[in-house]
Amino acid sequence: MATDYILALKRTGCFWPLLKGCEVACGLCLLTGYFVPLALVVIAPVVVHICLFHVFLSPPLGLGLFLLLAEARLGWAYRGSFVGMLKPGP
Repeated sequence: MATDYILALKRTGCFWPLLKGCEVACGLCLLTGYFVPLALVVIAPVVVHICLFHVFLSPPLGLGLFLLLAEARLGWAYRGSFVGMLKPGP
């Protein structure tokens, strides 16, 4: 079932390059230290998707759990950058 899902994503022709482009761009931002809060916001849905993929389709949870914990740790370290984004109202 997991291989069918991955093959369907690859067959779309546009999703896979977009996903990999986001992963590479965010990875470079995280490694260089530039735009780290932006990279964390952009990569968060990808990390959640990877974690859910490993929970429901490919049971070894190690990679998904590691990525989720790393994202949470970096999010906590940069929590001051997200205050304005999380504040309600205009």
